[in-house]
Amino acid sequence: PNIIQVFDAGRLPDGSDYLMMELATEGALSDCVARPMPWARLLPLLVGLLDGLGHAHARGIVHRDIKAANVLLSRSASGELTPRIADFGLAKLPGAEGAYASTRMGAGTRLYMPPEQFDNALFAIHPPADLYAFGVLVYLLVAGHGPWEERGLGPLVLEKSAGRFRPLEPAPGTDAPPGLEDLIGRLLSPSPAARPELAADVREELLALGATRSALSDRGSAPVMH
Repeated sequence: PNIIQVFDAGRLPDGSDYLMMELATEGALSDCVARPMPWARLLPLLVGLLDGLGHAHARGIVHRDIKAANVLLSRSASGELTPRIADFGLAKLPGAEGAYASTRMGAGTRLYMPPEQFDNALFAIHPPADLYAFGVLVYLLVAGHGPWEERGLGPLVLEKSAGRFRPLEPAPGTDAPPGLEDLIGRLLSPSPAARPELAADVREELLALGATRSALSDRGSAPVMH
């Protein structure tokens, strides 16, 4: 349910290919960067995104272009906002041959790309590359801006390779939980081995942070006994 559905595919009379996909009627996560949402609303979207990533990774598929514009939003039957991962145009199946093996190396969206993805090397094809992009996405959605200053490609790659990013300052009203910056720091590690290995691990940590935030909120609203 967290990956955009493809209903049909084929070739038109003029020789061009087509895909017929479901319509996501609620925009994309990119619409939420300029107007950050409260953590209680954002958390289910992040969990759904991780569920979709975990589903793909379990089948050997690395997306390689996770970003806010590629996470579309729709409404479930119960009316809940649901994320749908779209645009697998740069996806790879490690070890595959044919079309998936010839997908461009070193391609992607530079703000979201991990340091190793800037190199034209197969070792960059692994799930932690997608989790790095997820860390950038979470930062954007919470802060309202990226982890790095808007500069040229060279300085950006140097900052990423050194594991440096701007301290996380949540936008007003986001109510981000304590510990989120630490998780983002591990997701943005320049070493793939230092990042969480599985989307399910990140999911578990996010839910734990959310539970901590709820407990703190409940404690803050509890009446003081004299």
